[in-house]
Amino acid sequence: MHNIHRTAAGFAAVLFTISLALSAPAVHADPIGVQDCAAQGGVYVAVTAADGTAQGGCATKPASGTDALQATGFTITRDASGMICAINNYPNPCPATFDGHYWHYYQASADDAVAGHWTFATAGSDDTKPQAGWVEGWCYSADQDCAPALIQSITPLNTPSTGTGAAPSTPLPWWLLAGIAVAVSVAVVVILFSRRRRNG
Repeated sequence: MHNIHRTAAGFAAVLFTISLALSAPAVHADPIGVQDCAAQGGVYVAVTAADGTAQGGCATKPASGTDALQATGFTITRDASGMICAINNYPNPCPATFDGHYWHYYQASADDAVAGHWTFATAGSDDTKPQAGWVEGWCYSADQDCAPALIQSITPLNTPSTGTGAAPSTPLPWWLLAGIAVAVSVAVVVILFSRRRRNG
């Protein structure tokens, strides 16, 4: 009988430990950041809308600035002349006539981008070849009136606006876990005792 109790107690303890582990808040790693992207030879793309909100992500071996933009997950809209007039449907619709606002296109090394130092691209995104480890920056505003947001404030693309990754799971209360462990322990004792009586 003592062996039955020890077996049941041990089983309950293991179950309780597993239950605690399964109910603990999940840890969600943030999507790849600028420095990690650079270290892997990728090209980070940061897009800042006129309201100051910014998103970013990493592209692998993009053929052009436009390719990097799309490979990261951004969508583009072109006007009749073929220019990119909207990114992720902003603005919507694209201006029918030029009003001084447009998508500015910048480039920088990873270190410069983190420090907020950008260089205006000397060619359109269709004609550039992004350097591995560099950052492509976009912002929407009037002539020479914007710069990409600070990298530290960019929300990784396709994640909640808090930038903290998916919401963690809610842990179960300790009393519920204890109740589960006790219930299973009792069930094991009953089963083992019943088998012993049948075999005896």
